[in-house]
Amino acid sequence: MKKILYLIFCAIIIGCSNPYITNFISVNEEMLNGSYKFPIEQISKNEIPKIYSTDDIYAAEEALLENGYILIGSAKFKSTYIDKEKAIKAAQKKGAAIVVVKNRHIATITETIPFSVRQPDQRTVIREAKYHSDGKSSLKEQTITIEGEYQTQYFQSTKDYYDYQATFWAKLKTPKLGIYLTDLDDEIKKKYETNRGVIVKIVIKDTPAYYSDILKGDIFFYFNDERINNRKHFFKMLAENKGKEITLKGYRNNKEIIKQIKLND
Repeated sequence: MKKILYLIFCAIIIGCSNPYITNFISVNEEMLNGSYKFPIEQISKNEIPKIYSTDDIYAAEEALLENGYILIGSAKFKSTYIDKEKAIKAAQKKGAAIVVVKNRHIATITETIPFSVRQPDQRTVIREAKYHSDGKSSLKEQTITIEGEYQTQYFQSTKDYYDYQATFWAKLKTPKLGIYLTDLDDEIKKKYETNRGVIVKIVIKDTPAYYSDILKGDIFFYFNDERINNRKHFFKMLAENKGKEITLKGYRNNKEIIKQIKLND
């Protein structure tokens, strides 16, 4: 019963607003405390964001990252059916070029809804004849009105409820290098007997990394002969060398690799 009331309450609230906006969580604010703004390409006021529907909200994530998009926010909520136009309007408001939406059916609820109907007023006319001494008579009329009562009636309404998830993506400005990294996992640390280094997780297309044939899974230990401590250290050195040629050293499939790359400004 509590779940039904909760879903109905959500539907009433959402019906009066755009749930993609009211439930939007900014990646910048949530994860970075507003301390960093992504270098993204701003969409024009007349540009209509693209919307994609999926059964797996995270399945398209790697493809979007590889094509130079970055996650700027997300939204989750429960509701009756929401028109896709609301997702597009939310994307425009938040500066997203793409919004990916998943909706999963969670319940069908039949509601019995009471409403009051006022019955018609009842009017009664009373006529009284009065006779006078001169033999003449007169007719007196009086109308009595009884106001109609309110009666409660009921009708049933069946609604489908869904669990909605959405991710919002913006196009990155040209990256200096074009890769996403993670720190070494435990297996790699044991294999190479070190805590320091980075693993390539995503290579963005049409970037210096892409054209230098850096691949997903490459492990790097050196940046211009300086030992890489972790991902944060790597990107610090990357920022200090924008527009320059750098050398990365590491391993791919147990074989040493050396990559010389000219960074973007």
